[in-house]
Amino acid sequence: MQTTTGATSKQNSGQPHLKRVLSVWDLVYYGVILTSPIAAVPLFGEAQVLSRGHTVTTLLLAMVAMSVTAISFGRMANVYPSSGSVYSYISQALNPHVGFILGWAMFLE
Repeated sequence: MQTTTGATSKQNSGQPHLKRVLSVWDLVYYGVILTSPIAAVPLFGEAQVLSRGHTVTTLLLAMVAMSVTAISFGRMANVYPSSGSVYSYISQALNPHVGFILGWAMFLE
């Protein structure tokens, strides 16, 4: 008969695990390289026609808007280090009822 502690230590030592070798910047670089060349390809032609040649300007404006959103979420994460969702930020900053409505709106989006 084996004791529980012996079985637990034997299982933990033999468990396969991944060695973490990538840093955060490696993952960001990988994400940019993976998504940037192919992100706009499926709709680029249609967007080019609809925007009358201003597709790149439209994408740059969207990038600015998303960057502002990312920066504001980063600042809110420093102020309210809870779960990091719209619900927790808005309910703590403004009102729990508004946070509830916006949290569900983001979920249903």
